[in-house]
Amino acid sequence: QVFTNYLSEGENVIASVIGNPQNTQWVDQEIIVTFPQANLWDYDDLTHNIPIFVDTTAPSTKVNENGFYKNSTNIPLTWKEISDDGDLEGFYLYYQIKDGSSLGDWMLYGYYDTVFATNFSTENGNIYRFRTIGIDVYGNKEIKGTYDTEVKIDMDLPRSELWLSEGDIQYTNLDGVTINWKDNATSDIQGYFIEYKKTDETSWENYGLFTGIGEYWFEPESDGTYQIRSRSIDYSGNKEVKEVPDITVTFDRMKPLVSLNKINILRNTEDLKLSIKEKSENLSSLDIEFARLDENNEDILEWKSFDEEWLNEEFVIRNLVDGYTYYLRINPEDYAGNNYPREEFEFIFTYEDNNTIEIQLPTIPLKPVMTGKIKNVEITVDENSNGIYDKILQEYNSNDLSGMKANQYWIDYEEGKLVFGNGNIGYLPPVNSSISVIYSGYDLVTTIDNNPPMPVQNVEYQIYDENNLTIEWNEPEDAVSYIIESRDNFSRPWEILDNINYTKNKMVYEISNLSGGFHYYRIISVDRMGYQNTDMEGEFLEIFIEYENINSATSTGSSSTIINNYIIFTSLLVLTAIASAAYFFRNKKEEIAINVDSSSILVPVELLDEEQINIAEEDKATFSVVQGSQFSRTTVFVCVGGCQSEFENVNDGDNGNEIMCPHCGLIGDSPL
Repeated sequence: QVFTNYLSEGENVIASVIGNPQNTQWVDQEIIVTFPQANLWDYDDLTHNIPIFVDTTAPSTKVNENGFYKNSTNIPLTWKEISDDGDLEGFYLYYQIKDGSSLGDWMLYGYYDTVFATNFSTENGNIYRFRTIGIDVYGNKEIKGTYDTEVKIDMDLPRSELWLSEGDIQYTNLDGVTINWKDNATSDIQGYFIEYKKTDETSWENYGLFTGIGEYWFEPESDGTYQIRSRSIDYSGNKEVKEVPDITVTFDRMKPLVSLNKINILRNTEDLKLSIKEKSENLSSLDIEFARLDENNEDILEWKSFDEEWLNEEFVIRNLVDGYTYYLRINPEDYAGNNYPREEFEFIFTYEDNNTIEIQLPTIPLKPVMTGKIKNVEITVDENSNGIYDKILQEYNSNDLSGMKANQYWIDYEEGKLVFGNGNIGYLPPVNSSISVIYSGYDLVTTIDNNPPMPVQNVEYQIYDENNLTIEWNEPEDAVSYIIESRDNFSRPWEILDNINYTKNKMVYEISNLSGGFHYYRIISVDRMGYQNTDMEGEFLEIFIEYENINSATSTGSSSTIINNYIIFTSLLVLTAIASAAYFFRNKKEEIAINVDSSSILVPVELLDEEQINIAEEDKATFSVVQGSQFSRTTVFVCVGGCQSEFENVNDGDNGNEIMCPHCGLIGDSPL
């Protein structure tokens, strides 16, 4: 109760807030106030009941929460009244800035009575706290000791990193790799996107979204070069931008396929240059090994490496030794560590056409004797395409393929071919079956031959039917063909008469319808390399065909030389007698025709004085020498004063002796 002993004249105000000393809490309540009244003015003594509404409760308000992290400097704020008294008059909006560990004072942002939202400008990196203070129509003002909500402005993009457990590798022949990821100095990452793509693709594929750091097995379905990256997203919604992938790794689970350009199977000792014909990929190395055997020898090969290196896609082998057969094999290795050695070489292929019975192998198998094994080639077949090679074949070792059994195959070790059969005679694989062939092989082979063939020896000839000729000789070692050359006299070069592109133990060559006079022949042996040997036994054949079908022949180094020289010597005696008779008739000043083997020679017999004869002899020589023949075994003369023919003379005219032409009978001094 409120007791008033005195009321002033006029209006009187009584406080609307009532305090209870025994209760520290303020309350709103309706009370009855009694005013005892002193009747100073002779008023009627009346009692008035006055209802009074007491409101001491301030309104309750709040800034709405809209997430802690924001990636914008302009954020929307909204607020509301929590109390429902209905006497709210307005809102005071306050904010506070926290920069790291520094906390600022509360700042009034504005007063709002009918508006419940605004946009607030911020700076990146700060934390902003907000609260509202409400006031009602009775003047009650809200009191708060804390904030309604806070917002962190984060516009920085998060960062993450990804790496491989296998290390910093660029190539691998593994089925997969283990990828790891974590943040990179970023503390507010809420997730990691793991993405990948091939280098020739434009869009990234999502491999998974992970909420924390971790690791995962990455195994692509196909080979290729893959780029892998992690992209993080933070709580503010910022997504990491990563143009460069974290890792680039090439998955290569295939063996490198390499072939070399062919080389001649026969060659000389000059440098041998090897070059790559085809390769399926880039190589980290390409080793070359060699083994050599004496030609036509078969033994266990001992493989060695060359000291040379590849230079500009070319490999040069030097110091090859004559008489050896060189076997060459390569071992390519790619950057993923896959290699394809020719030792225990495995070739897997799909048999697609049962009309094909010959398969060209990528490398040439070695004969078993060269590997030191009983057999070199092993073939198994997956006939059902189930990945199990359970059909085992046997190698057939005879060259008569008609004896093959239904489970056998044949290997052509010279050409490097695998030969099947028809199912009855030899094995016939089912169509689309997979065949595995394992063997030791080589890539190239060459034989070094630097020596010419042996010369032609034991040459014999026979003249028949007056002017037909047969020449025989024995087959020289290494000769595969022959060149027959001829010439009419020593002043002319040798000319090719014929090429004989075969050889046998006893060679025979025939020449028909020879003209009269001397004929010279030589036989050149030619080997497989094309090397020629002109050193025929006796150097050449010299054969003489007489004009009157009287055959005589001479061969340097021939068994017929003695007989031929006897015929020539007899002819010289006859011609000498005839010439002496002619000289006798010359003193009678008569001109007499003398027949010499049906050849008419007119001999003048008019008397000439000795001076005239000497002048005539000095003006023109009777005979000359074929240039160079004076240095050979037999000197060859030319009858320049008579028939112009070439001839040999047993008496070569040394020491000033006279000689006589066997063709026309002309006698004169030797030019030697």
